[in-house]
Amino acid sequence: MGHLRRLLKVSIPSAAVALLVGLLAQFVLAQIKPTYTATVTAQIDAQIPVVSGDAYLYQMTAPYLALAQSQTVRQATAHEMGIGWDADRVGENAVVKVSKSPLLLDVTGTAPDRQQALMLATLTVQSLDKESRAQRLQELDRAVAVPSAELESLQQQVAAIDEAFTEKYGYSDPTADGDPVRANLVLRIQDLVNQINRIREGGVNGLSVLAAPDAGSIAATAPVSKSVALFAALLAFIVTAEALAFTRGRFGRRLTMPSAERITSANSMTIETRESTSTGFPPVTAGLIARRASRDQRTMVIVTIRAESTLRTWLAGEVHPELIEVELMTSNWAAKLGDQIGLVIVMACVGENARRAVAQTAKTLSSLGIPSRMVLIPVPGASATTDTATEALANDSAAEPVTASRESNDVDVDS
Repeated sequence: MGHLRRLLKVSIPSAAVALLVGLLAQFVLAQIKPTYTATVTAQIDAQIPVVSGDAYLYQMTAPYLALAQSQTVRQATAHEMGIGWDADRVGENAVVKVSKSPLLLDVTGTAPDRQQALMLATLTVQSLDKESRAQRLQELDRAVAVPSAELESLQQQVAAIDEAFTEKYGYSDPTADGDPVRANLVLRIQDLVNQINRIREGGVNGLSVLAAPDAGSIAATAPVSKSVALFAALLAFIVTAEALAFTRGRFGRRLTMPSAERITSANSMTIETRESTSTGFPPVTAGLIARRASRDQRTMVIVTIRAESTLRTWLAGEVHPELIEVELMTSNWAAKLGDQIGLVIVMACVGENARRAVAQTAKTLSSLGIPSRMVLIPVPGASATTDTATEALANDSAAEPVTASRESNDVDVDS
């Protein structure tokens, strides 16, 4: 509940920051031009024999994925797209991926309007098909180039033999004399023709659009929903509130419960709270004062200005008020820490502009090694957290003798 109250105190500035962040996010989103993304499914018309096995599962799609990154395909697509499109823009807005089947491709196009997005995806498929066919035909031409050249040479040799036979015998029956050279050439020619036919039968794969969305059904992918601005505002409110609550507790001038707890924790002190309307010191603190009094030791109370009146009221009900020394936090109280002082109490009010003074006082007492604790007077209605008397008295009994520790601390004070 305490942390919730601290958050409520900074809710107004946090809400102002959240409003500014929300308006800024809404303004940024309004500046973003809408974009649309269309995805078409392209099917590979496989004419090249597929090699079985997992290693060749995507042998059909791999060439298209590689061609999609080429400048040739991108430039061809940009040319068809028209003004405002170039190879770089096509590369940024066209994506080709393998679909659910090795013979299917998902081609995605992104553009400022629905028609252009669908057009970009479709033209990318057409450019891939055209370039793939051209490259495949070039591969086949290179594959048949050597046997074709040999075939042409052999055909010329057979024609020369036939011409010589006709001139010698006067009729055209080149096989009549059973010329073995010509017969071997004919057999080789037939082998080359069969080889070339087998290469040509390798075929050329095609790529075509199998399925495409309707232009009207293409949804915008940017800007993002306006709910993002609301989320940004909510996040800004939470972060700002936590940051302000943390900053006020750690770096503010006012002494708060969290800052008092951090001060006592850092300086190995215990803290006890007590309402200003109560009578006398808190139970544990009162017990420690009584124990010091039974040893004829005095207790020094270092008090802030705002808490002084409450302290005077409490002292009126003490059994041995003469054994309690009161020093304002702004006084030179460190010079009065003699051997007779067995306990030092730092007393302050929540909300008082004394955080730094209280922190410095606690640090000094910790450095001197004097048994000390803090009594905090909370604001009206605040819940009080008290230490258990058994634990505090046990810790006090386990502490080193006051006289022994005071001898070492006198050196620090004098120095």
